[in-house]
Parts: sequence; structure tokens; C-alpha cells
Amino acid sequence: MSRKKPSKVSREEEMRTLLKSTTALNLGLLYDLSNMEFKKIVNDLLTRRRDARAGLVVDRFTLSLLESIVPNAKQLVGELTNLQNGEPVIQQYQLNTVIFSIYPSPASLASVAKIIKGTKDLDVHFYVIYTSRQTMIASQLLKEQGVAEYIRGSETWQINMIPIENDVITMEMPFAFSQYNVHNDKTPLFDVARAIMQLQMTFGLIPKIVGKGKAAKDVWDIVRSMTRELSEPPLIAPEIDSLVIIDRMEDAITPLCSQMTYEGLIDEIFSISLGKLRLPPEVWPDENTNAKFFGVLPLNSSIKIFNDLRSLPWQEAVNIISRRSKLLREQTAQGRSEMSTREMGQFVKLFRSHIEVEQTHLPIHTNIAHSIKGTINRDEFEEKFNIEHELLGVQKSGKLSTMTRFLKGEENPVETADEYIEDCISRQESVLRVLRLLCLRSLITGGFKPDKLEFFRREVLQTYGFEFSLTLDNLAAAGLFVEQTKQSHYADLSRAFGLVADVPEDWTQVEDYHFVYMGYCPLSIRIMEQLLDTDHSLLHEYIPDDILKEKQRLPPGLRPKGSDDSQQRDPVTVVCFVGGVTQAEIAALRFLSRHKRREYVVLTTDIVTGTRLLRNLREPVEKNERLSPSKSRH
Repeated sequence: MSRKKPSKVSREEEMRTLLKSTTALNLGLLYDLSNMEFKKIVNDLLTRRRDARAGLVVDRFTLSLLESIVPNAKQLVGELTNLQNGEPVIQQYQLNTVIFSIYPSPASLASVAKIIKGTKDLDVHFYVIYTSRQTMIASQLLKEQGVAEYIRGSETWQINMIPIENDVITMEMPFAFSQYNVHNDKTPLFDVARAIMQLQMTFGLIPKIVGKGKAAKDVWDIVRSMTRELSEPPLIAPEIDSLVIIDRMEDAITPLCSQMTYEGLIDEIFSISLGKLRLPPEVWPDENTNAKFFGVLPLNSSIKIFNDLRSLPWQEAVNIISRRSKLLREQTAQGRSEMSTREMGQFVKLFRSHIEVEQTHLPIHTNIAHSIKGTINRDEFEEKFNIEHELLGVQKSGKLSTMTRFLKGEENPVETADEYIEDCISRQESVLRVLRLLCLRSLITGGFKPDKLEFFRREVLQTYGFEFSLTLDNLAAAGLFVEQTKQSHYADLSRAFGLVADVPEDWTQVEDYHFVYMGYCPLSIRIMEQLLDTDHSLLHEYIPDDILKEKQRLPPGLRPKGSDDSQQRDPVTVVCFVGGVTQAEIAALRFLSRHKRREYVVLTTDIVTGTRLLRNLREPVEKNERLSPSKSRH
């Protein structure tokens, strides 16, 4: 009798399992909502012309979403391709129904128009699904291209929350920071408010609302207005204890610093997108492994080795990789030694449940660690890292500088930083590297003296081209590269909030999250802790402006989930970052979750690094809209 093969778990089920494996919120509910909405839209469009040969043509951004949210999208239609191959695929497979699924950027709309023009004489019905939103500009551009009349209908896939982990939701809005802080465009804030409303419709009203920054207050004003329009509040036992809204501009210093957690460094060097990593061929252990993963490595908590490493300090992650490699060799050798039949059976069971996964992923992470080590051991990385820490008030080793020169008010490291930035410009190093240092220096010291500001502006334009004049204007408008008008209060903030501290060499002795930047802890997380505390004295004394505090009354008869003794659970806090969050800040929140009785779930407009944050300020929004959000990562 032949043995029945075990059924293969679908990618959708894998995602649901990943998102439900948490003691906080079941983010699988959000996943299912987006998954079912897209399927319903496609199926409704297909019923307009039954038995037709159908195909889905998508842009890069939508494809990345479908891979995460609707991994079986191709099965809905028959053919799935990108915009570049749209026309030949339509002709080759003689498609009768073509559904474009795109983010409404001018570049994607131009590609759609080109495809329609090339195939409009065929027997094809065209439809458009707009990802996230439909805009008047999109309709106007299609009319201008002369193809609007060939489109038989359009729908909107209103996806604005993408759960990529059981504690992380991204909105994939990389231009939110620049739109709000440079162009005073509040559109991203409406999207954030809509996401908060969706969270409340899914998990119940949130009793406690706190926040810091102008964007935080603006978001809540919009939420309050949306709430008044509801016929009745959601009659669901609240699962979220509190909501903290953080305006990125309240702590623009943190994302400009070099992250020093394992996942943070991976993001800085390789760039992670929606929980996936596209590695260069030379980092894969071999061609077979590369082919097995199609060149894209999943990075999430379902991969045990990565989950064990992701939030650790870089050096501790390397030590664990080394120990795990040794253990794997020992376990594999054990399998080749003499065993009884029973022992062999036990070993095979162990092999299937543990060693096989380790054998697949450990060599990959060994190579990733080796590649990262090669980067951070280079002189340019060490020099930049040391300059950052001099400005922050951290010694080169990453340890507390016994109150460094800067914090003691003595000779400060600003001149050293300025000289180093000048050297970087003269060596024509990456303009984003230079801008990242200039902005960090400006934020920590409260800006540049007029002559120094003009000097660096002139140097950047003469070295990298006068097209960067607009970029510098954008940085100034955002408050990142400005003239000094008052004394910096970073030193006071650092003392009051304990931003600089010793990082013990023994990982087991770590009691705070300074390790995520190797001696500096994110101000944003300190602000969050203060907002959740009953004592807000530090905030009122040092950064008193734009503090949000509000309570929402629960409908009569409703009590927070877990409020009775039979359902004891840790309180759940959603931390919403308007303008982006770094992997290191997420690691700090996970550290707090492990050491304090509170679960944190991150909602963010985007996951950023300093480089990506500044890259999206290089051009005005009108030009950036020629790119889909996913291209902002590359």
C-alpha cells in the first residue's frame, strides 16, 4: 500500500499561522479582510465576461503586495504578469479579459495606456483595480492618453494595512514623511486615521489615546471627525488597551543613526521589503538554495533561527550563529553514528522538525553575517559610526562616555564631524551618506551657523550638481538641515531621558534597550514610555508642545477583553509611527515586551532607514509619484 503524501500547507495558511501566533492581536483578521476583498473584486470583474481567457497585469508595488496578501492570485485568472510583459502576454495567450492592478502613479498609468494602445484592436475587455486609492489625476491621465474609453470599469483595492509580522503592520507609504513635513499635504494622515478606524472596527474602541507631535494631534482630530460620522461605535470587547501616536519629527535623530541589531543592519545594507530580502547571488550558499527561494529570502518569526537573531545586538547574533553551526554539525554527525532502530527513529523525527530547517537557513544567515561583517569592518563604516557616536555622546566602543565632552559642555565634537563631512564631500562619497551626516549634525546641534550652513550647501551643489538645490530646500523645509536659531537642547534631553548608557558585554546582563544603537536608545521609545506612564513631568519640562491625551468611553456593558480574572492577559498597546519606524526601534519595543507585562504592536506608515528616509526627500512629491512605493526602497 502506497503511503499517502502529507498535504502541502498553502502560502495563505502559512501567513495566517504567522499572524495568529501571538498573545497580542490576531492580525490574521486584517490579512483575511484584504485577501478576501481583492478576490471578490477580481471575481466580480470576471463574471462580466464568463468563460473568457483572463489575465492580471500588475505593477511592481502591487505584485509585492499580492505575494504577501494574495499569494495564489494567478489561480484567480490564469495568467499573471508585470507591466513590462503585458502586451506580449496578452497577444501570446489571446486573452479576452485583462485586469490591470496598479498603484495610481503616472509611470504605471503610462504603461497601462501603452498596453491598451497596442492591443485595443483585439477582442479584449480592459478593467483597472487601483491599489490603495483611486485619484482624479489617474482618470485624467488615462483620458489624456486617449485610452479611458477602452476601460470598461474600475475598482479600488482599499488596502492600507499590511501585516507583515504578528506584531508589525506597515502601510507602505514611503512618501508620508515628505508629503506632510515638506509639502504640508495631510493625505497620509487621513490614511493613518482610516487605519486606526479599521483597527477599532476590528478589535474594539481603544480606551486610552496618547501621542506626541503635530502629526499625532492632526491624525487624532481626523479620527475624532470620522468617529462622529459612525451610526454607532463598534460593539466589540476592546482588545487594545492604548494607542500611542508618534510624529517622526519628534525624534528625527534616531533613523539617521546606524542601527546595530542583526535585522537593522540587514535592512541598512540589503534593504528588507515586506518581510522579504532579495539577496545578491554571491550571498547565497549555492545556486540550488538560490533557486529554491527564487532569490528572495523570507524574514519573519516563522523562521526560528531568524526570529532568535533579529532583535539581538550584532555581535551577539554572530556568536549565536557560530554556536548553532557547531551544534548542527554535532547533530548531523550523531545521525551518522551507530544507533538502535528506536534511536534512529527519534533522530529522524528530530531531523525533520529541526535540523532540516537549520540546514537550509543557517548557511544563508552565516553568509549574511559574513557580508555584514565585511561592511562594518571597512574604514568608512567605522569612521561614520564613530562620528555619529561622538555627536550622540557615546564613546567609540559603544560604552558610556563617563559623560562625554559634549554632554559635559566642554569641547564638543562638532568640528571633528564637520571636518569629516568635508572629507566625505571631497572624496565624492555617496550624496545620501553626506546628507545623512549633515542632517544628524544639524538635529543634534540645533542647526548650523549661517556661514557654515552656506558653506556646506555650496559644497554639496558644486560637488554633486545643482539639481540637488531642491533636495536641500526639502531638507530645510522638513527641519533637517537648518540654520541655528537657538541653543541645542539635545544634551538636556540626553540626560533627562537617559539616551546614552553603558552596554554590557555580557548579553544576559542587558537591562535596557541602548544596545539597538550600541550605546544610544531611541528617543521615540523613551517618549512612548513617558506617554504611557501616569507621570508626564519629563515631557512637560523638556518637550512640552503637542502632547495628545484623550480617553474614549466604551459603550455601556462592554469591558476590555481579559479584564476579568478568567482571561488574564497582558495589556496591548498599538504604537503608531507617522513618518516611519526603524527595525532597531521595533527591536526596542520587543525588548520591552519581554521584560515588562505589556504587548506592543507597531502600526507604521513605512519601515525606514536613514538612507531611505532621505532618498524620498531628494525629489518633490510630483516627481516621486512617477515611482511606485516599492521602488523607493531601491
